[in-house]
Amino acid sequence: MINLITFGTATEDIGIGMKKIQPEVFEQFHVDDYIPALVVNHTHKTRNHSEYEEIAQSIDLDLTNGTNLFILNPSSDVSGALLVLLEKTERKDNQVICILSDFDFLSKTQIEQTKFVVNVLQELARSGAIGQLVLINQKYIEKYIPNLSIKDYYKQIDGYIATTLSTWLWCQEVDSLINNSIDRIETTRISTLGFYDLEENKIHLFSDLTFTGSSGTFPLEIDFYFILDKETIENGNELMNQIKQSIKNKKQQEFEGASIGFKILEGPANFTLTHVRTSKIQSI
Repeated sequence: MINLITFGTATEDIGIGMKKIQPEVFEQFHVDDYIPALVVNHTHKTRNHSEYEEIAQSIDLDLTNGTNLFILNPSSDVSGALLVLLEKTERKDNQVICILSDFDFLSKTQIEQTKFVVNVLQELARSGAIGQLVLINQKYIEKYIPNLSIKDYYKQIDGYIATTLSTWLWCQEVDSLINNSIDRIETTRISTLGFYDLEENKIHLFSDLTFTGSSGTFPLEIDFYFILDKETIENGNELMNQIKQSIKNKKQQEFEGASIGFKILEGPANFTLTHVRTSKIQSI
């Protein structure tokens, strides 16, 4: 069982979307539901970031069993409850999915809050206090959604993210037909997802992820999940050679380690999901 802990309306919708895809896998806890409404003179008021952090001390969630996946947008004030809940689990294998809003849509205060929260999470990931931090930028996601409408802008983006996260988690759980193993570098806990275009030999990421800085080059690792249908698995001899050569070139050029897994999906499906990891603190 995977516990989905969501914060705010947007990530609640992502959690609901993931549950629809694999209802038997996910259990959702929406943090907003555990926070009493603030009513002043019969009017609902919103709390600020620090108030949510204080209230979170009284939230009691049973997150001792299964895998914990925290999903939040750091521009939302309710994200103030995150650090308290992470600490209360007393676990270091928690995974955090950070959905970054397009800064063009945020106020100056929201931008500063986003940078603060993400920087704290990156430090926690680097230190090993959380198992993995995955950054996903809505601005990057919108490039890959055909016919993205103004009316359903967030609905379509949230749906895309829900499908991507569900597929990524599924890939980690199901056995591969063929896979290689790599000696993972323990400190590469800052990451993003994306997909690999085999024809272009190009990796498209869902957030910026740099691995060079003033102190030199940081480790960079990647997981390739080739998700193929039965016909391709049975008849794709040339595809295998093309994949092997492309991955070899990528590994030599950019990555310290590259793992490959081939998964079968019922029905027509041929695509490649990637998970790229580094230990370098990212500039948001």
